[in-house]
Amino acid sequence: MYTSHLRPALTALALLLVALLAGVRYAEQAEIACVHALAPELAHQKHVGRALPRAAFQQPDLLPFYGSSELKWQTRYDSKSLFTTYPTGFMVSVVGANGAASLITQQSLAAVGGAMRGKKVVVSLSPSFFFHPMSAPVVYSGNFSRLHAFEVAFSADLSYGLKQAAARRMLDYPATLDRDPLLAFAVQRLAEDSPLSVALYYAALPLGKLQTAIIRLQDHWTTMTFLRQRSPDDPMKRLPAEMDWDKLYRRAREATIKEAEGNPFGFNARRWMEEIETVAALDKDSLTDDEFLQTMSVSKEWTDLDLLLQTLQELGAQPLILSMPVPEKYYAHIGVSAGAVQVFYSRLRAAVDRYGFAQEDFAEFGADPYFLLDPQFHLSKAGWVHYSRTIDAFYHDQPLPSRDRSVRASTN
Repeated sequence: MYTSHLRPALTALALLLVALLAGVRYAEQAEIACVHALAPELAHQKHVGRALPRAAFQQPDLLPFYGSSELKWQTRYDSKSLFTTYPTGFMVSVVGANGAASLITQQSLAAVGGAMRGKKVVVSLSPSFFFHPMSAPVVYSGNFSRLHAFEVAFSADLSYGLKQAAARRMLDYPATLDRDPLLAFAVQRLAEDSPLSVALYYAALPLGKLQTAIIRLQDHWTTMTFLRQRSPDDPMKRLPAEMDWDKLYRRAREATIKEAEGNPFGFNARRWMEEIETVAALDKDSLTDDEFLQTMSVSKEWTDLDLLLQTLQELGAQPLILSMPVPEKYYAHIGVSAGAVQVFYSRLRAAVDRYGFAQEDFAEFGADPYFLLDPQFHLSKAGWVHYSRTIDAFYHDQPLPSRDRSVRASTN
């Protein structure tokens, strides 16, 4: 009797699995078909999802580029605009949002998983994240992705030690786990260092992987809904061109100087008057070197950066780590010396060097008043040309321009 009921049930289950696999395959093909058109867009679905970033990593003419609010500024010189027509054979696929610090980026890249192995990726770091104890809970929760958190907690690609360290940081933001008992249980067990906790984590692992698979399916569904609403195609023309970087930089710098309108720090005059001038007056001499160095030394962003770098290493990625320079004149205004800022550069370089990754912090431009748009570490038009030139060299396996001091001198 039971056998007669079992056979139809198994047949129905098999048909369901076939339908799910066919649906996933269809979604993946649609995602790949649209990923080039979406490459220059900071779409929310790219930031919190997995499907579109994985599709981007699979395209040889796309270079994934992760960052935070600097990616939102639109000029003809920013990387997503400059490479739109694939002048040198590639386009950047940007992922990020305001306040997306290293812990958020680590989770986002962990979700890509094995699709990153052997692939290049650019990660842009904002120094400001290192100048605070840690990201505010409201900022972290605003960038939090349930899918990404599950991918970290139940990853088969990351070592237990890395997942444990990531879990301990995730527990610093408990509100993001409150509505997900399984995720909270796994994170808590990972964070604890006892044989019982290890056993309980592995007992929950099969259920966690099942839940992760379900959320991945939901991500495909949400992505397909997003694509149907947008109906993106790929109208961008591929227009190969020789990039005259020196000429491009001179134009960008002239435009940047014009927009500064004599601002004492070289920042964009309109942005300064509308959003920054009053705060800057209040912040004058508000810090000392000791206060700056103390806060920077205990910032949890260093822990998060190491989690990010270790994730890139374990997933076999080939990253370029970028950081904007610290505007020395403005930091002197708030009471921080150039010598104290150099401590930041030294620690950042040492952190990345431990993993042997390519990096550029543009420290020699700290005294250049026209590299940044504002003291919030948003790039000016001139700064974007330096960023883009470095990214272009990285994609083409060429020496980074900053390593050639004659090139740097010619563009200053």
